[in-house]
Amino acid sequence: MANAVKMAVAVRCASGRVAEFVKDDGTSGTTYELVTGGTGLNQTSGVSLGDALSGETITHAWASCMGVVSENPAFAGCWITAPDGSVAAIIQGGGGAAQKPLQPLYRALKVSTGMQAKGVAENAGTGIVQAFVGVCYASGRHDIFQSTLSDASETSFTSVISGATWGQAGAGQTATAYYAILNNTNTINEDGNGQNFVYAQDAQGQLTGLMSPVLCASGGSWTAFGSTPIPISQNDTLKATYAT
Repeated sequence: MANAVKMAVAVRCASGRVAEFVKDDGTSGTTYELVTGGTGLNQTSGVSLGDALSGETITHAWASCMGVVSENPAFAGCWITAPDGSVAAIIQGGGGAAQKPLQPLYRALKVSTGMQAKGVAENAGTGIVQAFVGVCYASGRHDIFQSTLSDASETSFTSVISGATWGQAGAGQTATAYYAILNNTNTINEDGNGQNFVYAQDAQGQLTGLMSPVLCASGGSWTAFGSTPIPISQNDTLKATYAT
């Protein structure tokens, strides 16, 4: 399959139980549920996270992406949804070569039936550069935002779940942890004519927060959750200026 990607999420529970959730032969840029599977693993395939781990508490997780090596497949974003479809947890991760130990969730997650592992990946071979930002609010809510970047242009992020802007989705909230990720071979500001950070602004264009994106293509890098609080108002925006 052209531009095919395989995503995998590994999780560890407080009980010591571990599990893997996968999506084989996915299409770049498409959001999928990841379910149990994996060659040679002694687990029933095709089971959702909520059914496989109901009653467990997930404490650690990691996501990776595999695909056509010549196209430098790069993992772009992964999360766990609650039964109502909202984001319950953000999962950190990187390209297939950027393997790290399982990382702690920002908040441990008690699993219930109906929860799902979700993910989207983009092959570098498509020429499309995606950026994702997962955010955890002080209230306990989570969300994930996406932007398709364009060379020498400022682009805005919107919620993958609701389509709302940064301000609309988080009005009155404070972002207490966030994780930005970029599926590009080089930096977000490759030729120096863009911005090095993903940035939040108020209605007057004043900066309210900065996020350093994880670079994932060709192995890339990894970073912990950002933790400088970012207060959010209705008309605030989250943007990136990409330059290659």
